[in-house]
Amino acid sequence: QLDEVSTVLAAPDARAVHGRATNGALTTVVSSARQNQAVFTATGLPVPAPGTTYQLWLDHDGTMQPAGFIHADGTVPLDGDPADATAVGLTLEPSTGSPRPTTSPLLLLALPA
Repeated sequence: QLDEVSTVLAAPDARAVHGRATNGALTTVVSSARQNQAVFTATGLPVPAPGTTYQLWLDHDGTMQPAGFIHADGTVPLDGDPADATAVGLTLEPSTGSPRPTTSPLLLLALPA
C-alpha cells in the first residue's frame, strides 16, 4: 500500500485537490493520470460510531462506485479506475461497507482535471 501511495505522490503529473468534510476533517485527493491511480488523505477524521466505517467512492457520471475505506487519519489508495471519475465521495456506512451510498456524503470533492 505504501508503494502505491508513494508512486502517485511522486508522479510528475500528480494533481491535488483539497476539501473539508461536513464532520470537519481536512481531506486531500492526489491523482495521477499517468499512474491511473489516486490516493485519499484525511486529517481530523472523527472516530466513527461502533458498527460504522468511512467508505470512499468514485463518481462515474453520477454513479457512485465503491473505492475503499479509510478507518482513521492517514492516506489510502483508492480502489477502482479514477480515469473517468469526476469526484471522490466519503460517507459513513455500516462496518461491512455498502454497494451504494446509504447516507448523505460527508464530502464530494471534484477531481482535478
